Amino acid sequence: MRLNHEQAKALQQILAAELHCAQEFKVRLDREFEALKGKEPELIRSISEEKQSLTLQMQQYLQARNRLLSQWAIPQGNEGMQQLLAANPTSGCHDFWDKLIQLAHHLREQNEINGGIIFMGQRHAKQALEILSGKSHDKNTYSRKGESMLGSLAHTIAKA
Repeated sequence: MRLNHEQAKALQQILAAELHCAQEFKVRLDREFEALKGKEPELIRSISEEKQSLTLQMQQYLQARNRLLSQWAIPQGNEGMQQLLAANPTSGCHDFWDKLIQLAHHLREQNEINGGIIFMGQRHAKQALEILSGKSHDKNTYSRKGESMLGSLAHTIAKA
């Protein structure tokens, strides 16, 4: 389908809004990464709330883009966008789309890194609590004789 000027402009506006929102999300992910390194729980919580809000905005823009594609009888999602861009090389949408796709890959990678940091922090906290309570389920816990122990430790290290 060939886009007329108004259609191209409408798609450009949605793509620009999606790109702006994704750029804001990147800022939050970078701040979250720094907060995770600095172990700042309140800042991490605040950033998480901001990310949730931005995620909702991105979903709204995606839905708006998909509605446009549907109105034009084009498949939704990446497949439809690829078809549309191939049929409209001078629409002015290519740059927005390319930047959005590139940024989405970066966001996925950074979000996985941040998630890994959170997971490891939770794992370490759980292990510490298990050791303190004398109930370690970690195969890397050893007895005084150097044998692997699974289950309960011989004694509780601390009681509250």
